[in-house]
Amino acid sequence: MTEVNEVELVELARLSKPGDAGMIQELLENNGIDVIVQGQSLNALWPGGYSETVLLVKQSDLERAQPLYDAFFEPQEGDDLPAETDVPADLAN
Repeated sequence: MTEVNEVELVELARLSKPGDAGMIQELLENNGIDVIVQGQSLNALWPGGYSETVLLVKQSDLERAQPLYDAFFEPQEGDDLPAETDVPADLAN
C-alpha cells in the first residue's frame, strides 16, 4: 500500500503583475522553496487589464518564504537578507 503525504498549501501573496510573480517565484525557488503560481495564464489573456496571480507555498516553507517576499518589495536599511540567500543577479543591484 502506498502512503500519500498531503501537503498543506498557503497563500503567500496576490499580485497584479505577472512579471513580479515570475521574479518572486525564481527568488524563492533559488532558495529551495517550491512555489505554485495560479492565474498566470489568465494574465496573458487580458494584457493591460487587471487579473490576479496567486503565489502558494507549503505551510512548512511559509516562515522562510515571507521574509524573502517582503525584502523583494520593501528592503529595509540594516535588514538584509541572510548571507546564504541566492538572489538572481538582475535583482541584486
